[in-house]
Amino acid sequence: MEQETIEIQLTPEERSLLLRYGYPFEQIEHALKACEATPDIEIISIDCFELERLIGDVCRSINHMNGGALQNQLLDLCDRLEAAKKSATACWTCIELAPRAAPSALRLLQARPPSSPPQLCSHR
Repeated sequence: MEQETIEIQLTPEERSLLLRYGYPFEQIEHALKACEATPDIEIISIDCFELERLIGDVCRSINHMNGGALQNQLLDLCDRLEAAKKSATACWTCIELAPRAAPSALRLLQARPPSSPPQLCSHR
């Protein structure tokens, strides 16, 4: 079964952070490195499985830090990746997260079975 592909716009800083702290699969690593030299915002295509793994690896890197500007940058990046995944797929309910909410909290809420039939978010 073919995975849904998501297109994500990434700044040079975000691409650099993903290469260093996201431990991307080879295909994504090549895509990130292919536009490494450009100062422009670039679009990277990624499937849902790869995106989930990338989010998990960024979260792992965040959890091994003791705060600071780098951790904040990774939190912001993780929020953007999760928003891209959420907006590209149907979800059971729209979950409003406070700034700097733990990314794992969103995954735990999404993992719960729905109490009613799945519906598309109102923003779609």
